[in-house]
Amino acid sequence: MIDVVGDACVDLVLPVSRVPDPDEKVHTGEAVVSPGGVALNVAVALARLGSEVALHARVGQDAFGSMVLETLEEEAVNTTSVVTDPSIDTYFTMSLITDDSPEKRMVVAVTPGLYPAEATLGPSTWGHTAPFDLDAAAKVTDRWRTLGVPFSIDLEPACIPEDPAEIASVTTGADTLIANARTRDLLAESAEGALDVLSGPLGGRHAVITGGSDGIVFRSEGTTGRIPAHRVDAVDTTGAGDGFAAGYIWARTRGSEVVEALRVGVLVGALACRSLGALASFPRREEIDPWLRTQREDSS
Repeated sequence: MIDVVGDACVDLVLPVSRVPDPDEKVHTGEAVVSPGGVALNVAVALARLGSEVALHARVGQDAFGSMVLETLEEEAVNTTSVVTDPSIDTYFTMSLITDDSPEKRMVVAVTPGLYPAEATLGPSTWGHTAPFDLDAAAKVTDRWRTLGVPFSIDLEPACIPEDPAEIASVTTGADTLIANARTRDLLAESAEGALDVLSGPLGGRHAVITGGSDGIVFRSEGTTGRIPAHRVDAVDTTGAGDGFAAGYIWARTRGSEVVEALRVGVLVGALACRSLGALASFPRREEIDPWLRTQREDSS
């Protein structure tokens, strides 16, 4: 069982011709409303690849919360540890996707449900989290360290305090730390400098910086490398980073070496960009098998 701890929400994705000017309306003829959130996306993407996965999250006793739970059950994600809390609202996001770029422009309506206050964790094959609440996340990763569970952390920009060293209580001992380009810029002036921070003061055994169409750079036990992006006709990048994390974790928990797992992550992350919304594009195992065979042939 893989444990994923963190956020579960509902995403509203709106394709528009452009971002409206002040006091202007821009119409859209299409909208996608579906569950999302960093943790939920990773959990669903892992389940579609065939992993046994449990989500630890908190949602409200409202329509959005019901939508989240129904979707998780349909996707065969274990919901035993998804708490329904009548005192909070399930949070939601709104993303604009413009004609000139598949990159999302997202607004997050934050509520206390962004990160669970408590998570009951037992032995598992892997743990993954995005630490939006540093105190709660420190307890989670300390539990994984105590149990000897390898874990990965998605360091979203909202997770990084003014002094990045303050997050070391969460990150130290992580098998893998994952940062996107915006987080990279918060950590250092260059990708190389950010890798120094991730694999040094923050204590990651393996460090990864995702760069969208630029691929990824990584450092694995002293070796630095780059893997180019897998080319697809991108429609919406919502969930691409979560797809990368899921593909990587799936491969690692099946015995793949780090670099091979990173390539799988790049593939799954790219495939997650093919449709509006995150959940619409996450591939299933039978869909990625041909791609994986091609990758192995190309690298041999």
